[in-house]
Amino acid sequence: MAFTVTENLGADCPGIWSVDGEGEYRWLAAHKRSPVFPSFQHDGRLAFGLFTDRDYLAYPLIDIVGLEDGKLLARGVLFLGFTWSPAREQLLALTAKPGRKRLSLVLVEPEHGRTTTVTDAAGGSFAWLGGDGDMIAFLKVEDGQESLWVADPDGTHARRLTRGVHERFAASLDGKRIAFRRSAAGSRFTDELWVVDVERGDERRVPGVLLPDRSGPDVWTGERTLVVHDDDDAVLVDVQSGQRSLLAQDVLVLQLSPDGSRLLAIRKHVLGADREQEVIAVLTMRPDGTDEQLLAVTDAELGNIHGIPVFQPVAHELIPADELTAPPGKKQRCRSKLIALRERVDKLNP
Repeated sequence: MAFTVTENLGADCPGIWSVDGEGEYRWLAAHKRSPVFPSFQHDGRLAFGLFTDRDYLAYPLIDIVGLEDGKLLARGVLFLGFTWSPAREQLLALTAKPGRKRLSLVLVEPEHGRTTTVTDAAGGSFAWLGGDGDMIAFLKVEDGQESLWVADPDGTHARRLTRGVHERFAASLDGKRIAFRRSAAGSRFTDELWVVDVERGDERRVPGVLLPDRSGPDVWTGERTLVVHDDDDAVLVDVQSGQRSLLAQDVLVLQLSPDGSRLLAIRKHVLGADREQEVIAVLTMRPDGTDEQLLAVTDAELGNIHGIPVFQPVAHELIPADELTAPPGKKQRCRSKLIALRERVDKLNP
């Protein structure tokens, strides 16, 4: 797993770090442009972003580079706006063309240097479907609202599934169904939960489920089970019956591990007698919320725009390019800071 440590921890410590199941830290990338947004490729190699000096409507743009050789993989991508194919050397990314107020969703093939535009009216959510990544799903802005579309990765054979999607969606593990939000009638701050069948286009509302707007990502954990976020808590929802049960309090669930055995989540803590330091705990748990384990602690900026933890999809030794590594002495000092933070948080939950 990799995550980003930001400058609140100490001006000389930002970069890409990894932590294994035993809690061992490793500083993978240090750079004058502050490496951000770790993202594993399908074969376990690591890519990450470097901020550029450009932005799009006040949103920063990043260049994506590979860890092992420092090679430029994609240029001028909207921050947090990229995801790798589960099976190929391809990525989907949001880009912005000069002078235009709309985003473009593009397919990038770094190995061949090709970029193909999927749509020039992209919304903010997109995903690969299933384990092979033979199809993609994405939001498209049409007549002032977002519609959910599916297509081949290069944008061909595109078809609309539904209209009126609110900001994001979550594809099931097999890619056959997509859960999405739709604003509840008469409310600007409440969402209904819906599910649509990718092949048939049939959609149905999950009965009884109303959720606060902008409450966090939705994560499938099984054939009919979805993790949603109700304010600060993670909740399990049966998408057939609408039955809800509390998964964990005060956590934001980010991802299911590739083998389906663990959830990755973060939780905020405030430390100090005067509550002057806010930190983020990185933790895992079983899909039913049991066996919670603390892996790492970093500063609260991690949960903002600097990057979030992410599981490595397959085992692959991570060997940084020479120009990306930090001096050994600095590595040890920064690692000691991270360990000390984790020990402080660990004492809060004996």
